[in-house]
Amino acid sequence: MHIIEITPTGRARFHRSRDAAARFDAQLRAGFTHDELEALTNALTRLAANAQGR
Repeated sequence: MHIIEITPTGRARFHRSRDAAARFDAQLRAGFTHDELEALTNALTRLAANAQGR
């Protein structure tokens, strides 16, 4: 059995990374409506399926 624990330094790095990712996500989505984001998600999902031959 192995027990793995995150260190305080690791926890701080995780939170900084998570916060930076959330800020970047908000920046990318700025100015889009919910419907526009949903349409984009659907289009990208279809493109990915097409690329995989489905």
